[in-house]
Amino acid sequence: MRDDAPVAQRPHTKEFTAEDRRRLGLAAIRAREAAGHPKRPSFRDASGVSVRSNVKLESGDPIGPYVYEAYARALPNWTEDTPVTILNGGPIPPPAKGEEKPRMVEGPELRDDIERQFWAITDLSEEERWIFIDLHRARTQRRNESAQGQTG
Repeated sequence: MRDDAPVAQRPHTKEFTAEDRRRLGLAAIRAREAAGHPKRPSFRDASGVSVRSNVKLESGDPIGPYVYEAYARALPNWTEDTPVTILNGGPIPPPAKGEEKPRMVEGPELRDDIERQFWAITDLSEEERWIFIDLHRARTQRRNESAQGQTG
């Protein structure tokens, strides 16, 4: 490679919206759990990504490409490009053949499957689960209001 050849730079997730980062985080949680890592410490050992960085990625906090690439390499059906694809609104890979889908649980006053999936994240406190659920509800309400404004 020539010294002056351009090197492809992977974007930092801070270049994406908070909604895009939350989408990646939820996809990452589902993939980690489907890969047999219900808790972050076991995934730390498989991926080489610290628990703190796992929390940041899965919570939708900004992270650099080193973190999301290492995370992705440790997941079946993911490549280093998968996180950027998800951040750009692209498809989320299904669990690898033979893996289970994320488990759905019932919880207090849960309104839809997304809320039940948030509730099923075992390594979040109840307060953290409700934060994700509240964010989801606010986003859904904004979308509904926007759709009503366009049709009305």
